[in-house]
Amino acid sequence: MKKGLMILAHGSKVDETDQIMTKYLEAVSASVNYDQVEKAYLQMMLPSVEMAFLKFHEMNVRDLTILPFFIFNGNHIRMDIPAKLEEMTQLYPEVKIRLLENIGFDQKMADLIIERVAI
Repeated sequence: MKKGLMILAHGSKVDETDQIMTKYLEAVSASVNYDQVEKAYLQMMLPSVEMAFLKFHEMNVRDLTILPFFIFNGNHIRMDIPAKLEEMTQLYPEVKIRLLENIGFDQKMADLIIERVAI
């Protein structure tokens, strides 16, 4: 069974957002053990969650892990993403979906901030 990883971000009206996500996607793809790694956006940008699911399905991915690329545990994490994944479960019942926790607090992120603001 093929395994896939979806990195799910919010989306933005700023084009540079997709360029940055593509860099993250390339870096992660090169270092993880998944058959297919794709990005998706919850809103405002493409590929949408629906488009990413269709691509995974067409590539015979039946074991899908989703990483919400969100720091805070807000309404998108609590309500919108679970609702969207429930829709996808109805459309693709043969796909096993595992939703990971959002980024939240991570000391590595704090260390990055400390590094950036160090004088």
